[in-house]
Amino acid sequence: AFAEAEGAVKAQVDRLLSIKGKRPVDWIHRQLGLVMWNQCGMARNAAGLRQAKQKIRELRELFWSEVAVTGSARDLNMELEKAGRLADFLEFAAHYLIQLHAVG
Repeated sequence: AFAEAEGAVKAQVDRLLSIKGKRPVDWIHRQLGLVMWNQCGMARNAAGLRQAKQKIRELRELFWSEVAVTGSARDLNMELEKAGRLADFLEFAAHYLIQLHAVG
């Protein structure tokens, strides 16, 4: 089990470092935050949730093709750490909208 988990983490780290895009992690994270705040917050509605679903899909594609993660995996790398968390946030946001759509 450990070797499998270790391999999955290494694969994600390698994937993140190989992208070589131009968009900073913080910029994509900010865009996701705006979508969640504006379309998924307390004043949400069906139209806004549909927009959010599409925008999050676009952000996920942008992230995996254009994110810029500097540094390496050999040392402490805050950009790599943020990119890993943002990958998780994008997945959580997509699943949140799927679940919300199923309920409503």
